[in-house]
Amino acid sequence: MIFKFQQFELSHSKSTMRVGTDAVVLGGYLSKLIADKENISKILDIGTGCGVLALISAQKFPNAEITAIDIDENSFNEATENFINSPWSNRMETKHISLQNFHQNHKKKFDLIISNPPYFENSLKSGNQLKDLARHNDNLPFNVLAFCVEELMSKEGKFICILPTSEARGFIRTALIEGLFCNQTVEIFSKGNDENPKRMILVFQKNKEERINDRFVIGDEKYNDIIGDLLI
Repeated sequence: MIFKFQQFELSHSKSTMRVGTDAVVLGGYLSKLIADKENISKILDIGTGCGVLALISAQKFPNAEITAIDIDENSFNEATENFINSPWSNRMETKHISLQNFHQNHKKKFDLIISNPPYFENSLKSGNQLKDLARHNDNLPFNVLAFCVEELMSKEGKFICILPTSEARGFIRTALIEGLFCNQTVEIFSKGNDENPKRMILVFQKNKEERINDRFVIGDEKYNDIIGDLLI
């Protein structure tokens, strides 16, 4: 199964995290969240799946070396193949490793860490191993994610992720305990008349700043501008 973007294409039939709206929206919005993208030299993608978010980042940040990690072997293999076939293969690498083990063995810091993380806690599983691994955070609890990110992120770096609204609000509190401040949020609505956002993009830093809030609706003019240079 091949998904085609304007500047690259990728296979996403084997991995736990396939091409979806969350990854595309997060990837498209990165340019708006990072003003000095030319100065981003090292990016970490946690739970890369098929590699879509890492590939979008390679397009958005022309000077960055990108490391993508995933605990699932099928995802690692598919992402590796997609990176090799991309225009940016010389600055992309994959690692078949958990975040916990990667954190213990990696000493360099990242300017930008991105993730579309698993978010279900203590909920009923579907029985589909790939789907459950991608969506349930049994292997990567929020407190562990926040702790490892804080350790791996540079002093001026940013951690940007996307989560359902209820989980996002809980993760903001968890991240604060680990020394990460949520300085920006982007609320994503399915429809213009919805009262509550479906998803939230969260931007964390090590220093606290006045929080900036933004919002958009899937399918509106702002959304089309966000993904305009990605989709065919």
